[in-house]
Amino acid sequence: MSMKRLGVALLASLALTAVFASSAFATATTVKSKWKSAGSVLASGETRAVTCSRTGSENLVLRGTVAGLATEITASAVECPSGDVIKQEGENAIATGTLKFSGLTVVKPEGCKTTETITTKALTAKTYMEGTTVYTRFEPTAGPTETFASIPLNGCAAEGSYPVKGTVFGQASNVTGVEAKSQALAFSAAINSTAGGSLLLAGNAASITGKANNVVGGTKFEASETGASVAAPAWNSAVVYPPGVKVSKGGVCYVSTDKEVNQNHEPPNAEWWTVEEC
Repeated sequence: MSMKRLGVALLASLALTAVFASSAFATATTVKSKWKSAGSVLASGETRAVTCSRTGSENLVLRGTVAGLATEITASAVECPSGDVIKQEGENAIATGTLKFSGLTVVKPEGCKTTETITTKALTAKTYMEGTTVYTRFEPTAGPTETFASIPLNGCAAEGSYPVKGTVFGQASNVTGVEAKSQALAFSAAINSTAGGSLLLAGNAASITGKANNVVGGTKFEASETGASVAAPAWNSAVVYPPGVKVSKGGVCYVSTDKEVNQNHEPPNAEWWTVEEC
């Protein structure tokens, strides 16, 4: 996901998905960034509607502790309601909106139930890059100490309403420099810890796991850093290159075409690669 990118999940999904270069990273490199959609860079204040959905075979899972009891809640679906957008805000590429989780099931505590759907408060997504790895940080627009969403539990010893607070990082499936029609984000306790996030459920440490896709009108899109460049990696015959990945060979840069499995097709090769400025 060319972004040098419950609640784009609780989010990834959300998709949404912004201040860059935060103290969350000791070596964060993104200071200024820009959105590109359908080949055009968005002007400041310009937006594009974004949609999101769960991807992969696994449900989204929120884990934590409430009332001294281990808690696990799954969501079979996530969506970006109408009004969710990517936005160019000055020199920052951000995303704003809410996330709606549905198909909720309380696995733990035993006997507990919750509502069929939960929609988060307004969220803001911010993009960070570490080398070629892209992270997106989600937090309440009102601030990281505010509430993502409240989780109601009933019919059990832990009955009550419990707030989810803090920050959640998702890691992009694509490395920097990849423009694509869908950009997936993965969420896990390890990703959030590595990136510097901190999620709380009822004041106790919590985590979200799962994967979500983000789509902008069916066109290719990306968020990239401005004022800095990332060297394209050298072509490697052993690597499978998804569409949109940039590589270098012999001082020339190439971008993988829209074919799904590009492996051991050495550039130059017009069927598998297009030439692009390094």
